[in-house]
Parts: sequence; structure tokens; C-alpha cells
Amino acid sequence: MLLKVGDILVSTTRPYRGAIASVPPELDGTIGSTGFAVIRKVISKVERGYLLTFLHSRFGLAQMERRMSGSNYPAITQEKLAKVKVPIPPCPIQDAIAARMSAAYRRRWELEAEAEGLLESIDEYVLGELGTEWGKPPDRGKPVGHEAVWFGAWRRDVERLDPKRYRYQREGPPPKGLRRLGDLLTRRREKVDRQQYMFQDLDIIAKITFGGRIVLRGLKEKMGYKGDLYFAHRDDLIYSKIRVAQGSISFVPEDIERLAVSSEYPVYRIDTAQVLPAFIKLVFRTSIFQGLLHTLRSGATSKARVRPSTIESLEIRVPPLRQQRGIVAEVQHRRERAVMLREEAERVVAEAKAEVERMILREAEV
Repeated sequence: MLLKVGDILVSTTRPYRGAIASVPPELDGTIGSTGFAVIRKVISKVERGYLLTFLHSRFGLAQMERRMSGSNYPAITQEKLAKVKVPIPPCPIQDAIAARMSAAYRRRWELEAEAEGLLESIDEYVLGELGTEWGKPPDRGKPVGHEAVWFGAWRRDVERLDPKRYRYQREGPPPKGLRRLGDLLTRRREKVDRQQYMFQDLDIIAKITFGGRIVLRGLKEKMGYKGDLYFAHRDDLIYSKIRVAQGSISFVPEDIERLAVSSEYPVYRIDTAQVLPAFIKLVFRTSIFQGLLHTLRSGATSKARVRPSTIESLEIRVPPLRQQRGIVAEVQHRRERAVMLREEAERVVAEAKAEVERMILREAEV
């Protein structure tokens, strides 16, 4: 069905989730799927903004939930949706309700955009503090790309360029403060004695999420594991060979006493006299560093890995500890600020919904 500006779309599957929206001008003429009920004709006594707000309210959602049918994919039909009862207050109240929610949603979008901007600025901020050069004009015959000056260099055949790695190659003298990761990280290979430790005595990693959270195996998963295991101690760096280019890197938290990992998760002790663990984590999470790791994977495409020797050979700029602390603190501040902005965005909408629901019940004055 072709959609028109102002159409109200209601997701017929699980409508209690509140997947209800009005078609904006930029989507005029787009095609809507059969998974949505379209409300187009609205009587003159009902303001569209008010109707949209009511359907989003607990009164509208509760009515749609009661009229659902089905078990796996509970849904509401258009016929049953048409039976939802809508109170019709005077037009001034409808206009006030619609305006209140419209203002709340605009404010939420502003807050969310500010939060997103803060999070997106982290990458550029960290790279800037590390002295990364961006946008160097390419020479004749070279592929277009940016150049990062602080990740080391590779031999390059002038007759054949590798477009994937050109972006990460350095030309000219190296910047000050470059250090090999292998000089900052010491590989830990402390094998678990299976005669001494039972599965129930160990916390075994199942995976590291892209966000850096360690997920542990359940007891049944642990009992079925037959490979070698290695200890990782508090504040050790751990990464996933397969998923490190997507951000699967973490540190052993203090609340995990006896963590064991498979050979797919190399473990490193960090020289904290030279570099902060949190600073290393920031570097690994920059987009350009993750892009570099992606080009350095080896093996089958579906299971390509970044080997420990590759990680250890890379160079990063290591500023003094005081500057590292400042960078880490600034990034933490931006993240905390982004969380506060998102919480405020949700609070603005929640307060507006509570207010308009009172207005619908005529408990509040306009």
C-alpha cells in the first residue's frame, strides 16, 4: 500500500509494544508492508496528533493488547483495531495534548542527538590526542585514503599497492612516543592443571561481547569442554582472536576470582608503569585501529583470526601516564554525560505521557 503524509501506522504484531507512528513528509509515497494497519481517514472531531498520542497511551495500548489473538505472534486485526474506543475531549484539549507530546518528542530527539554526538566524538578525540594525521592528499598513482602515522609501517612494493593497508602505512619519520605493543604487554601462558581444578572451581569464558563484557559459560557448557585452559588474572587483557576487530577486548574484573580461557583468548599482563589498561582499551576501540586489525586477520574468511604475534608487532603512541589519565577521564566524562542525556530523554517523554494521560481523563487542566 502506498503511504501518504499523515497516515498513522500501527504494527499489528504485538501492538502493546507501541510501534505506532505517523508518516512524515519525506516518506510520502513509500510502500507499507502488510504488517501495519493504516489509519488514513480521521473524522473532523478528532485531531490526528491527539489520536496518535492516545494510541501510544496506556489506555490505547491496553485495549489493543486485549484484542490480540495468536500465541507465537500475537497480533490485532484491522477489524479489531477499529473497535478501540477513543475518548474525544474538546478540541482545545486535543490540541494541547498533541502539542505537549510533540514538544516532548522533539526534546527527546534533541537530547538523543546530543548524546550520540558525544559518543561519536570520542573516536576523533582519542585519535587527535594520539597525534593521528587525517586526510593527507594521496600522491599520483596511489589509492585515495587517509593515513594514520602511529601504527607502524610495512614494506611496500612501489609497483603494487595494497589498498587495504595503504591507509595504515606511515611515510616519513615516525612520531615521538611510538612503542610496540609487545613491549607493553607480556603474554601469559599459565595452563590450568585439570588434575587440580574441577570445572566447578573455574569461571570459563564463553565470549567477549563487542562492548567488552565477559560472558561466562554455564555449568553444562563447562562440563562439555575438553580443550586446554589457561588462567587469566585480575586486570589482565584478554581478546578474542576472531572478534577483536569488532571490539571483543576486555580486562579481568575483580569480582571473577578464578577465570580460565581457551586458546582462542590470548591473555596479557600489562606493564602499568608505562601504560594504563583503560588507555590500551581506548586505543583498541578506535575505528581506525579496529579497521587495521580487520586487514591483518589471517585464515579462512569465516574464521579469520588476529594472531598474538600480529598484535605484539603493532606500534602505538604512548603519551605520559598523566596525559593517559586525562584522556581516559575525558572519555569517561563524555560517556557518562551521554548516559545522563539519554536518561533525561526518556524521562521527558515519560513525564509528558503521564501528564497527557491525566489530561485525557480530565484530571489536569489545560
